[in-house]
Amino acid sequence: MTYKRKIINWKTKEIIIEGENLSVKKMVDKAIKNGVSLEYSNLRRSNLEEANLEDANLEDANLEDANLEDANLEDANLEYANLKGANLRGANLKGANLRRANLSYTDLRGANLRGANLKGANLRRANLSYTDLRGANLEDANLENANISGSKIEECQKEDLLEVLGVKIS
Repeated sequence: MTYKRKIINWKTKEIIIEGENLSVKKMVDKAIKNGVSLEYSNLRRSNLEEANLEDANLEDANLEDANLEDANLEDANLEYANLKGANLRGANLKGANLRRANLSYTDLRGANLRGANLKGANLRRANLSYTDLRGANLEDANLENANISGSKIEECQKEDLLEVLGVKIS
């Protein structure tokens, strides 16, 4: 039995990539290897566990409820991406651009966010326990009710993080 899959640009409705009898993970891998941008792609609820998305352009992509557990997203562009409810446990997001991304209700336990740009990101109710946040830019990030227990941060980030969390020091 043959089946076709397509990854669609949610903004223009154009086909980004299509294939026969390929998993979404293999299609995404094929797109990245061929230098195809996944900007505005609709990957909602996709299983991208352990996918290699290093340097991928996923700007404004819809990854809501996607499984990205243990995925490599090092230096990926996820600016304005919707990752609400996504599973990013153990993911490598080192140096990733997550500026203004929606990461609310996201599971980031044990993820590497070292040097990531989270400026203005929505991390409301995200689970960031045991993540590496050293050198991450958390300016204007929403961390309302986020779990950051056990996370690694640099000494110079502590005051900024407390400010983001709304804790005032006198």
